[in-house]
Amino acid sequence: MTFRERLYPVLSFASKLFSIQQLIEESEQLLFLPFYHTISDKSLPHVGQLYTLKNTTQFKQDLDFLLKHFKPVSIEEVLNHVQHKERITEPSFHLTFDDGMRDCIETIVPILKERNIPASFFINNDFVDNKSLFYRHKISLIIHHLKTNDVSNHQVQDIKETLTNAQLYAVSIIESLKLVKYIQQAVLDNVAIILAIDFEQFLDSEKPYMTSAEIEYLQADGFHIGAHSVDHPYYKDINFEEQIRQTSESLEYVEEHFENDIRSFAFPFSSDMLSKDFFYKMNNQMDISFGTSGLKLDEFDNHLHRFPMEETNYSALTLTRAAYFYYLIKRIMRKHVLNRRSNIVQTKEANTNN
Repeated sequence: MTFRERLYPVLSFASKLFSIQQLIEESEQLLFLPFYHTISDKSLPHVGQLYTLKNTTQFKQDLDFLLKHFKPVSIEEVLNHVQHKERITEPSFHLTFDDGMRDCIETIVPILKERNIPASFFINNDFVDNKSLFYRHKISLIIHHLKTNDVSNHQVQDIKETLTNAQLYAVSIIESLKLVKYIQQAVLDNVAIILAIDFEQFLDSEKPYMTSAEIEYLQADGFHIGAHSVDHPYYKDINFEEQIRQTSESLEYVEEHFENDIRSFAFPFSSDMLSKDFFYKMNNQMDISFGTSGLKLDEFDNHLHRFPMEETNYSALTLTRAAYFYYLIKRIMRKHVLNRRSNIVQTKEANTNN
């Protein structure tokens, strides 16, 4: 059980003395930004080993709760709120979806259209049209294969040796695979060869991501398309120059292929470790950006934080109660605002620690 899975029900229970309306009013946070990756009624081997998926029934229940307590707003309304042109004055939510998964077009959009809910979809350059496979999806496929197929002792030893040579083996093969980072992902291709897993064939047969034509369809239907990096690195694992390249090229890709009035970017994994220098440098390229730190403020007004809705099977009621109650606790402790440091400070601290 993850930290969040243990924390959310405790916070939700503790908050029951208050109604959702009271929690929102006390927090003064009228804008709620829930986000998902995908929704599916079937098993998805490239996702299922990474986090808990919600099915369509659970997703609809989440939406019913959100619509009862919040007003759905567009990305334009969110930007106007951030820029103080037209502030949001009642509890509101804006839905976002990351990674450009095929289920967005097949499962999610019909449900959103049925309820007239606007949303933003953040895509990665390299995944559109199923050109390549996200390294975390490779991890999930490999673990799924290990759990559902007979693997010979010889294969097990070869995988252990591969992971050990890459200084990645610890405890077990599955636990070691979960720890593979973006910059180490070449090892996943070597493990796939041992297990005779063909990632290219999976892309061709399963088509896990949306095509350019499908994304254009979303946009024509009124949904917003934003950038999500070139190939989904964890920004804390790449240097400053690569952070800038991943962000700039992703924004340029979306602007070139899916013309937008709003230049938006959702950071993969997390944006917490990014420096002031990053936001100063990227300020002219992004109108609005999003992190994943839950209900939290940021010293950069046009950088907003979203709340994950699918890591557990908890209901939207439990998750939202927990989010708002946790925010109030953080505010008492003066930890409700993410303050960033410069690269110079971070570099000095890193050198000291080394």
